[in-house]
Amino acid sequence: MRKLLLTSATALVIAACGLPFGLGHPSTSQLENGAADNLAKAKSVEAKGAFTQDTTRYDFDTMYVAPATEDVHVTQATLSYEVLQIDGKIYLKGSGYLQSQITDQTEARQLAKVVGDRWYTSKDAQPVDTSAITDANKVKANFLTTIATKRTDDVVVDGQNTAELTLSDFILNITEDSPYRLVRLRSANGKTVQGISKVDMKFTSYGKDFALAAPNNVFDFDDPTTWPPRYQVDAVHQQEASAGSCGDPCVLSADVENTGGLNGAAAPSTVTFVLTASDQSSLGSCKATIQPDRPHGQKFTVSCSIQTSAWTNYAGDYKYGATADNPAYD
Repeated sequence: MRKLLLTSATALVIAACGLPFGLGHPSTSQLENGAADNLAKAKSVEAKGAFTQDTTRYDFDTMYVAPATEDVHVTQATLSYEVLQIDGKIYLKGSGYLQSQITDQTEARQLAKVVGDRWYTSKDAQPVDTSAITDANKVKANFLTTIATKRTDDVVVDGQNTAELTLSDFILNITEDSPYRLVRLRSANGKTVQGISKVDMKFTSYGKDFALAAPNNVFDFDDPTTWPPRYQVDAVHQQEASAGSCGDPCVLSADVENTGGLNGAAAPSTVTFVLTASDQSSLGSCKATIQPDRPHGQKFTVSCSIQTSAWTNYAGDYKYGATADNPAYD
């Protein structure tokens, strides 16, 4: 009886003191395996934090939804952009990032202007590899390659009771209550792994519905119908008053085609007509505005009249022509 009372009293003392010496806590291997499996099997999870690659700091916030949907916000030094992978397509946002990916800076500035703040996509956009968090074996290979050299229980992270495990490269915080979840991962002091250092990221929102959806009004590099209007002049004609000679006023017309789409122009496109003397001096010009915009591939005619004293008094050879001005591209 005395032995039973002592045993009971010891149990009560241990309970009252918060179970020291790791008593009552899951084993380290349970935590590591459980965290890897739960991350890999999560219907959704958010990871937010920062790391440094070489000398560049990256801040990120990524929302993942199984099996392969991901929305990533990235700030890379002074550059910010977003990548969305959904329904088998990759969408990007951030004209500065687009510009940084193009070698020819003139072309880069033009494309950045054309796209503006719209989402953009291309068949050449590379998919985001989510296997680093969806494959339990890769989770273990990336973060749990060594045995924990130190374990501290009852470390509170964002209101959650965790075990803090110190490995050779990383420090992990895993909830001590089932289901065991990785809630924080950071670099061990001074550690650099494959050129990456100063990692500090938190995992939250396990199982949350992020309501991710494919964006609207997307600029698709492979689909001209999604581009801003881009008119080209196919042919120019003069209204002849006599054989080979334009009247006064000189009425010029142009056959025009929209090789772009209908979205994204800040102002209407125009067609400028010119008359040029044989010595290259100007005999006059006029401008026709294209409004409303015509659909992709539609061919149509615009015209305007030139009436100037230079033209009225001119009797020599001349040339006429027309050029389209597309504000989204110029």
